[in-house]
Amino acid sequence: MTTHTLSQKELIDISLSREELYVVMRLLKAQALPGFDLSWLKRGLDGLVSDDIRQELEVATNALIARGYITDVKPSSETSPLTMSMPSPLIALVGTCAFANYNVLLALHTKQGQRQMYLHQLREPGVVHTMPLPDIHQFEAVDGRTGILRVIDATLGLHKQTSLVLPAGKALVVDVQAARDAALAGRVDEAEGLLLRGGLPTVTAQVLSRAMKAATALGAISIIKRNEDGEPQATTLALVITPTMCFTLADDAPGTHPATFLVQPVSAEALQRWITDTLP
Repeated sequence: MTTHTLSQKELIDISLSREELYVVMRLLKAQALPGFDLSWLKRGLDGLVSDDIRQELEVATNALIARGYITDVKPSSETSPLTMSMPSPLIALVGTCAFANYNVLLALHTKQGQRQMYLHQLREPGVVHTMPLPDIHQFEAVDGRTGILRVIDATLGLHKQTSLVLPAGKALVVDVQAARDAALAGRVDEAEGLLLRGGLPTVTAQVLSRAMKAATALGAISIIKRNEDGEPQATTLALVITPTMCFTLADDAPGTHPATFLVQPVSAEALQRWITDTLP
C-alpha cells in the first residue's frame, strides 16, 4: 500500500462512517481503536462476518474509492498481490488513534446525553476523535501535546477559576451519580440531600449540588498510558466545572466496596497541572 497527499483541509479534518473506518483499520492492520465498538460486525463462531455485513463493507470500500481515500487499486494476480494507495493524512489520523503512545478520554454528561471525545498522540501528531452523529467518526489533527492540552482546556472550560475555601469530604460514588442526575434534571435540593447522605460537609454539598446544575463540564477525564510491561493503565478523575469553580472527585480507595469519592475544590491551574503531570 502506498500513500498520496490531500489538501490542507483534508489533512486536518476527515469523517468516516463506521464501515469505512473498519475498512481503513483493516488496511492499516489495526486490531482496535479506542471508542470504536466492533460488536456490530457480529462475527460467527468461525470468525467470519455475515453476508449482509460483508456487502456493507464492500459498499464502504467503494465509497472510500469514490472519495479518493483509496486509489490506484490493482487486483491480485498469480504473480502479484492486491495493491492500492491511501492518502498519508488518512493513514496518519487513523493510525495515530490506533497505535497512540497515550489516549485521553473526556466523558461528559449533558441534559442531551453523554458526550465523548478521544485524544491521541503518536510521536509528534495529535488527533481528536469524536462522533458527531451515530456511527460517524470524525478525526481532526492538532499540534501534538500542545494542541491536545489546548483542546482539553477548551472542552472543560478551564481558564482562571480559583479554588474555593470549602472543606473537602468523602461521598459514596452511587450517591454522587444520583446527585448528578438530579441536578441535571433541575432538582438541586434533591441533589444536595444525596450528597449530604453520602457524607459531604453541609457547605460543600450545597455548593457542589448547585455547581452540578450550572456545570459547563460534568463528567470525567481518563488518561490511558502503558506501564513498564506495556499494559495500558488508566488514571481517572471525575470533574464538576463551572465558569467560576472546579471540583475534582478522585477514587478514595481503589478496589474497595462501596466505592467512595474524595471531593475537593481546586483551581483551574491545579487541574491543568494534574493533567500535564499525568500525561506521559
